[in-house]
Amino acid sequence: MRRPPVANGRLTTFNKRLQELQALFDKAHSLEVPTFAPQQYNEALSSFRKSLADWNDRVPEEDVLKLLADVKEKLTNAADRAASSKEICDHIVALRKRIVSDESLRYHSAELLRGFEQYAREAIRLAEVGDEHAACASAETAKKIFSEATLSAIEAGPIRSMQNRLAEVEESLPPARVQAATEFLSELRGAVDSARAGELEISTLRKKVGIGRREIEGLTEITDDPGPDDLYEPTPGLGFHPETWKPPKPPTQLWILDRSSSSIKMKWKDRSCVDAANYLELKEGDGPWETVREWGPVSDWVECTLTGLEPDTRYGFRVKAENEYGPNRTPIDKRVYAHTLLDLPVWRAQLMIRTADCCETAETSNDVRVCLNSGS
Repeated sequence: MRRPPVANGRLTTFNKRLQELQALFDKAHSLEVPTFAPQQYNEALSSFRKSLADWNDRVPEEDVLKLLADVKEKLTNAADRAASSKEICDHIVALRKRIVSDESLRYHSAELLRGFEQYAREAIRLAEVGDEHAACASAETAKKIFSEATLSAIEAGPIRSMQNRLAEVEESLPPARVQAATEFLSELRGAVDSARAGELEISTLRKKVGIGRREIEGLTEITDDPGPDDLYEPTPGLGFHPETWKPPKPPTQLWILDRSSSSIKMKWKDRSCVDAANYLELKEGDGPWETVREWGPVSDWVECTLTGLEPDTRYGFRVKAENEYGPNRTPIDKRVYAHTLLDLPVWRAQLMIRTADCCETAETSNDVRVCLNSGS
C-alpha cells in the first residue's frame, strides 16, 4: 500500500532529499566508489532502500528524513574512503606500468619484483574491501621493494656495464684516464648508496648515471691507432704476421642488445684476421656449454639472435674463434649472462556493465558474458 497523500510542503522536502541523494549516488558511480569502497557504499545503498520502504509503509516523515540524512553521511564517508583506496591502487598500478615498460628493471631485478607483485596485489585487495590501514602498509612495503629493485637494476645494469667497459680497455688507456674513470664509478656507487639511504631521489640518481655513462664512454674510447696488443715484431727469418702460426685472437666485447621471453640478441667484435671458423656457445643455468651457431671467417662486429629459448631462464654466452693451430674463446670475465624476460600476466581487470533502467519494458533476462584472454 502506498503512503497516503501528504501536505505539499512535506512531499517537497522528501523529494528534495531524494534528488540530492540521487545526485550523490550518480557522483559516487563516476568516482568508482562501489569499486574502491564497496562495503561502505552497500551500507549507504541499503539504508537508502530502507528509507524508501519506510516512506511507503507510512513510517513518520521525521524518521524517514533522519534515515535519509544518515544515508547522505554514509555515502559521503564512502566517497572519502574510496578516494583514499583509489589513490593507493593508482599508485600501485603506476609502478607496475613502469615495470612493464622497463626491460632492464625486469631483467636485473626479477626476484625482487616477485616480492613487489605479492605486496601490490595484497594492497589492492585490501584497498578494495575498505581496509585502508592494512592497504597502506602493504602498499608502502611494495613501494620499498620497488625502490630497491630499481637501485639493484641500476647497479647491475649501467654501472656494471661501465665497470666492464673500463676493465676491458684499461690496459690500453693512459693512467690518468683510468684514474678519472675509476673516480667517476666510485662517485656513482656512492650516489646509489645515498639513494638507498633516502638521501637522494632516484630520478636524480638516474641523471647522474646518464652523465657518468657519457663520461666513461669518452674516457674509455680507444682511437684507431694501434694498441699494444696489435703491435707485433716480425718473427726473425719468417717475415709474416705471427698470428698466422698460432690460434686467433679471442673475440671480445660480447654485449646483449635485446631480449624477450623467448629470444636474446647479442653482438661481439672479431679481433682476428686468420680465423677459419667461429662458434657461438650457450649454457642454460649451470649446465654444460653447447655450440648453437657456427660461421666461417668473420670480421669486425657480428650480430646474432637466438630464438626458441625458455622464459625467465638464465643463459650464458661465449664465442670461440678457431684455426688450424687451435681455438681461442672469449675470456671468462668477458662472457655475458642474460635472463630471458618474465611474462607478467594480467591479474587485475576492472569492468563496468550498466543494464537498462527500464526493467519493466526491457523484456529480457539474458545473461551478460565476458571473456578475458580468449581468442574466440
